[in-house]
Amino acid sequence: MTDTVYWIWLQLVFGVGSRRSALMLDYFDSPLEIYEGVSPHGKFNGMLMPEERERVPTALDMAENIRSRTIKKGCEIITPDMDGYPLLLREIYPRPAALYVKGDLSCLKGAPAIAVVGSRDTSEYGIEVTKMLAGDLAKNGAVIVSGLARGIDSAAHWAALDAGGKTVGFLGCGIDVDYPYGSAALKRAVSENGAVVTEFPLGFTPMAYNFPVRNRLVSGISHGTLVTEAAIGSGALITADLALEQGRDVFAVPGSILDHRSAGKHKLISDGAKIASCAEDILAEYPMFAHPGKTEYNITIDMPIIEKEQKPKPEPKPEPKPEPKPAPKTKPKPEPKTKQKKKQKQESEIPARKDLPGDISADAEKVYAFIGTEPAGADVLAASAGLETAGALAALTELEIYGLIQMHPGRLFGLA
Repeated sequence: MTDTVYWIWLQLVFGVGSRRSALMLDYFDSPLEIYEGVSPHGKFNGMLMPEERERVPTALDMAENIRSRTIKKGCEIITPDMDGYPLLLREIYPRPAALYVKGDLSCLKGAPAIAVVGSRDTSEYGIEVTKMLAGDLAKNGAVIVSGLARGIDSAAHWAALDAGGKTVGFLGCGIDVDYPYGSAALKRAVSENGAVVTEFPLGFTPMAYNFPVRNRLVSGISHGTLVTEAAIGSGALITADLALEQGRDVFAVPGSILDHRSAGKHKLISDGAKIASCAEDILAEYPMFAHPGKTEYNITIDMPIIEKEQKPKPEPKPEPKPEPKPAPKTKPKPEPKTKQKKKQKQESEIPARKDLPGDISADAEKVYAFIGTEPAGADVLAASAGLETAGALAALTELEIYGLIQMHPGRLFGLA
């Protein structure tokens, strides 16, 4: 097991929740290997971006300081190589390099985890629905997960606690920071009946960037995400989108069409989210977890549809084609100046092929030769370069770390 300090060092150098740290872990076996490889005289120092290189000299001392202060505060640091690391978080990308925990995350074992999220700007209906559903879910053994924010998040946590259940809250700042302001009593109660968790080391203040990072953990640690109130553009919809990307279920509670705070939920439902009007609508999706409310489920099996053999229809006789008339001779019109400028701009925006660093691997060099402006998949690039897919993926990771290529939606790769 790698010393915890190197996992914290990884966060400090490459950023909390960053794809850069995930790429480094894809290429190397451990944070210790990364540290040794990118040290000032290390073989892979060229992989670092300028700003990352600046952080290296002081990051290890800072990491040691963070670790000792975290332990003094009675908090636990959980890393991916530990048994206590949540199983569902191992599936997300990028997975957190370190979790700072006040409480006990073992409450997640053997129980359905349901994220309950919504707007800070709430209606009376939204609060009542949240209390009812979160409370009933907790009574039936589900762990309620949320973001400890005002409004729906707080209502979900308190409902789980009032029901005698377990709840896990995620912060978008260091665990020692007083945020949300005035939430000390709630955080204390959550830590005593579940856990308060953050990916951010001590002292990290809440910033706008932190909350999408936090939201991916709220959805990622949960089997399903329930949205009880959300306007269009609400942060709760970001959590729902992240849940879908992570292959999790999304549920939504219908609301009034006259209330803008229901518009986001209705958009989710129209996009395929499952309607939830009671706890059983959600728990029925997870029959692998027994719960007191109901333990028997009617499971239907879709049978394959056998189509009747149809006789082929006779093909229509082709109609005689008229002889084409000769096109009149015309001079080609010159392109308008605006189109010419647009064309020139597009050509100038095509990424230039950069020189390869001297320490790049032979496989990465082969793959890079076949990467162009049009993104291509790893299997296509592997076949072009004459490599196995696993070898091509390792080469692509290396090229991405060096900033030579970038990944596009659908796991397609093109020049950076």
